Amino acid sequence: MFYANTNQSFLEMYDSNLNRTMTITGPKDMQTDYQAYREENEVLPKKYIPYAYADFYCSKEDFGLIYYGVSVDADNYDFEKKNAFLLVFDWNGNLKKSINLKCHVKAISKSKHYKDSYYICTYGEGGNLKIYRLHE
Repeated sequence: MFYANTNQSFLEMYDSNLNRTMTITGPKDMQTDYQAYREENEVLPKKYIPYAYADFYCSKEDFGLIYYGVSVDADNYDFEKKNAFLLVFDWNGNLKKSINLKCHVKAISKSKHYKDSYYICTYGEGGNLKIYRLHE
């Protein structure tokens, strides 16, 4: 099992007894300055919102995570314009590959029928969602 955080750049792996077996940090250090809002009982970033891991897929052989590694200005929110990377790991936590997807990705899955193929959901023309098949 793995745990990946949207706002922090680390990944944790766990065994079947829920014992943490590995922590992978990076590739970027996402430092953020937070502020507590007592009236709303929230803790939010002051100026920049960090985005690390956004989506994932799992297969018998591996798992992949969509990674951004960016901080977005809360006053000029342009997260949908940021490009994603696909980081693929084996189930021992070894990085198998990193692919620059060169677009913003909303969702990802791995094809069962085509080796080394992935389906991504991204924004197309006019802001409409589109699905593409990527093949290495």
